[in-house]
Amino acid sequence: MDGFTLRYSILGHLQRGGKPSAFDRILTTRMGTLAVNELLNCSTDVMIGSKGDQLDLLSIQETVENEAKPVLCKLNVIKDLKQSSDM
Repeated sequence: MDGFTLRYSILGHLQRGGKPSAFDRILTTRMGTLAVNELLNCSTDVMIGSKGDQLDLLSIQETVENEAKPVLCKLNVIKDLKQSSDM
């Protein structure tokens, strides 16, 4: 394409706001390792989730059926903090 400079970008990092941190790289390595191990163990219909520093295998069916509800008091705290910082 004449007159254009083409560059690739990793959309996930762009959406989150920048280059991956050391934490991001370590987390993806751990998740990738767990995923490969589970494939070798013939696991199916599961996904990997993280909570804190723990990785868990979650049933995709249970995940889809789970209707997580936001914790309104936490959302109100965030809203109040944003409003006070806008002043």
